[in-house]
Amino acid sequence: MQLKPVYTILSILALLFTFSAMGQESVNGKYIFKDFSYAIELSDGTGSLLLSRNSCQLSYQTNETDKSISFQLAGCTKVCCDSELDEQLKNSLSQVTAYSMQRKAFYLYGADTLILHKVKSKAVQDDFAF
Repeated sequence: MQLKPVYTILSILALLFTFSAMGQESVNGKYIFKDFSYAIELSDGTGSLLLSRNSCQLSYQTNETDKSISFQLAGCTKVCCDSELDEQLKNSLSQVTAYSMQRKAFYLYGADTLILHKVKSKAVQDDFAF
């Protein structure tokens, strides 16, 4: 029976597809910045950043192998003026180069270290207007 080589090839292709899809999916979720009214939602390479008064759309890329990540802010609303902390957060996010996940904590490393906490969808919807 000659099915074994075909089965092996299909298994290898399935594994390669799984590993290539893992990068951005592994950080998908909704996170809050503890002690601040800021949140970020990430989903398959795009996301939203909720600041004190405004929100920003963003895109991101990850590499699961070396745990690198980069963010690009696409644009922000201008409901009101951004606070100094809002500006610092946007600046810090644009300088992030690496990440790690530890339990429910999501660490972003760059010029600053940002620590976020994963929350369930409902909790973010109750507290924030995504």
